[in-house]
Amino acid sequence: MFLLPAIHSDPFPFLKRNPKIRIASVLFLLVISIHAIVVESVGYYVRNYLLDLRGLKELSRNFINQELGRAVTLGVVEYDFPNAVVFEDFRISSDEDFALNHILFRTNKIQFQLGGLWKGRPFVRGIVVNDSSINIDLEDQISGELISYIQKINIPEIRLMNTTVTVFRGGEEVLNALKGVDIIITKRPEGVIVTVGDSLFPFPYSRFIQGTFETKFNSEESISIFRFQNVRAEKVRGIYSLFGKIAPGSGKISGEYEILLNGKRVSVKGKNRFTNVSGKILQDLPLGLKIPDLKDADLVHEMDLTLDETGEKQIHTFSKEENSFRLTYNVNAKKLATWEIFADWKNIQELKSIFQLPGDLEIFEGRLSLKGKWEESGNYGDWIKSNVSLNVLGFHWKDPFFDLHLDQANLDIASGNLLNFNAKGSLFQESIVTQITGKTGWKKSPRANGAFFYPLYNDWKWDLELNRVSVKDFLPIYHSWRNWIRTDIKTRQEKLIPEIRWTRTPFYKYLMEYLTFTLHWKLKSFRFKEKNLGRATLDGRVVPFFSRLDMKGFRDENQFAEAFANFTFGQDNPYMDLKVKVTEMPWEEPINGFCGSWIVPETITSDTTIRLFGDDFFSAS
Repeated sequence: MFLLPAIHSDPFPFLKRNPKIRIASVLFLLVISIHAIVVESVGYYVRNYLLDLRGLKELSRNFINQELGRAVTLGVVEYDFPNAVVFEDFRISSDEDFALNHILFRTNKIQFQLGGLWKGRPFVRGIVVNDSSINIDLEDQISGELISYIQKINIPEIRLMNTTVTVFRGGEEVLNALKGVDIIITKRPEGVIVTVGDSLFPFPYSRFIQGTFETKFNSEESISIFRFQNVRAEKVRGIYSLFGKIAPGSGKISGEYEILLNGKRVSVKGKNRFTNVSGKILQDLPLGLKIPDLKDADLVHEMDLTLDETGEKQIHTFSKEENSFRLTYNVNAKKLATWEIFADWKNIQELKSIFQLPGDLEIFEGRLSLKGKWEESGNYGDWIKSNVSLNVLGFHWKDPFFDLHLDQANLDIASGNLLNFNAKGSLFQESIVTQITGKTGWKKSPRANGAFFYPLYNDWKWDLELNRVSVKDFLPIYHSWRNWIRTDIKTRQEKLIPEIRWTRTPFYKYLMEYLTFTLHWKLKSFRFKEKNLGRATLDGRVVPFFSRLDMKGFRDENQFAEAFANFTFGQDNPYMDLKVKVTEMPWEEPINGFCGSWIVPETITSDTTIRLFGDDFFSAS
């Protein structure tokens, strides 16, 4: 029989070997136990003798219901050692109930830090909220009363940490779920200060948002200052569109704002730097035209906006390197507007790096200088007074349809809307000189729905001199226009869209209804293709209800062609009477096929009369 020695298992042998560690461990366990006992005892005492948690819950709910007029839900209310009360599942509705599920404020946990608890006179010393979300509608009444609510709540400090902020206006997002924002509201004897930020250390070239908001008691004045860097453009798309008339969709924006509110007076000053920003320009133009979209734009945008009861003024300045564009918009107490534009663009080719221009644009260059002022007069017949000076040097536009080069062009509109335009350059690489003089302006006309639009009126004299013109150069434009007409007709037939009378189209209403001009054109060399047919002149007067054009063609001193056209375009039944008479006019186009070959005559003699009637724009085309 063998006796085995006893084996003693000690899981913590180091405690025997080191008495100091054993004593420290015992003391640690003792402290933990005492702390737990104290916390539970204090909690029991506070819940039963110092605080009425149920009453506090009802008081909070009633305050929000009465002061904000909003529904509120509160979950469990618990005492948090040593001097705080915690509300769980805290939600405030944007409405009087939760039927539409529009949540103004939501958090899983909100902590009320108390003072004076052990003196029997508890008060709220501060509020701490973590991981909350705020959704504000700028058209909601509460958004205009936030300042008064902040001043009214007698709490020294409110901290909203790691907050997600979303701002709406009329169903559209102004601020798109900006996450990780810390908002600290501090009450001081003279007023309230709100600080906003999403980064503890805003290093250069990093992304951050920082801002302060200050308001004084018994005052309607407040000032906000914001700085931000490398913020994703789509996150601030809505708020930027409120001030800048631009809706960025991608890229990054850095800048700073100063916003001053004083009663009904609003002042906004800001400077923003775009980095690879793409987006839309929110500015309506007549005829459904659109300003080209921004594409990967790098530029600086400065703004200075003022709005009060007497009117509105906006100044927007865009700059890129040595190029600048400034727009000033002003509305006075009579609701009459004034626009001023100053542009100095050293090379308009830079616009290709800002706007989404046609992809088939081969050449786009030149220098532009513009100074203009357009002022509403209050006279419906001559609504806008213009004073404009435009200078263009070395302009060149070339695409598959058009090739225009202007060595120099000047446009001046003086007092009384008197216009003088002159230019020289080349069209399809052939010399061109032109001048337009007369009067131009805008009327104000009512629509059927009570709104207004602003048609152009003019009375011009148009002189044009061309060294050479070839019909074949204009064929791509004609074919494009014809295809557009056919596509539009096909679309209308397939979708059963009613045809639009010519005189009801926006093009006619805006540009043609009050159109009047006299023209005198000289063509030194007129061609269909390459063969020179001779020189030609075109004279006439164009008015909506009766227009006449006369053309004469000469070869040397002999007249070989004569044509005239009488036409109307200012009524629902357009009419044209065209008469063409040619005698031995040189020709180079095939006109008929015979036995598998085309007949190409050397000359043509013809006396032709054509009359066209149409009951709408498309059939007359």
